[in-house]
Amino acid sequence: MSSLGLAVVFYIFILVWSFVIILRFKATVTESIRMVSPMVVGMIVGFGGGTLSGLYIAGPVQSLVLGVLLGIFSGSIIGGLMGLGAFLNGASSGMMAGLMGVMLIQMFPQSEWKDVLFFFMVVSGFLQFAHTLLLQRLSSENVIEGTFKVLSSPLFMFLFISTVLMVYVTVANHNDPEQAKPLGLQKTIQNTNHTNH
Repeated sequence: MSSLGLAVVFYIFILVWSFVIILRFKATVTESIRMVSPMVVGMIVGFGGGTLSGLYIAGPVQSLVLGVLLGIFSGSIIGGLMGLGAFLNGASSGMMAGLMGVMLIQMFPQSEWKDVLFFFMVVSGFLQFAHTLLLQRLSSENVIEGTFKVLSSPLFMFLFISTVLMVYVTVANHNDPEQAKPLGLQKTIQNTNHTNH
């Protein structure tokens, strides 16, 4: 798997994990979780989706639209579990994050994309771990056993994030075929330069 593919798995897992945990315990969701969780997931997945769409999609308008839609979807699907206010909070946060992700990744040259993406994943991992600690209150107020108890624990999230980041570094330090070719808006820019010449 390429480093970019690993990043895709990383952000998808965060979205799915958060959705499952909140869906399981939505009957006991507190007001703070109702406010924070949609915003956190919308920002993390929206920003990650924005950066990845900026890398993969050749075309500024297409990558911008996809990044914004990914952000809105990720925030709204979490917020939608907890009411209209949480839905709006998640959707608007995800929209802003997706927009920022697309624009920010294009400020860097292609040679630095792997390092920048890794930095964003570290920050996202830290925020998701803090989010896991917040959601731990839900599981502590409910009787859960077996596999679900393990998967909902902060230790599991810490191990998952650490493992993905270590694998990412290992893959990125080798010759990554995804980085050997122009991606996203960089491809558009190169094609424009060749046409002008």
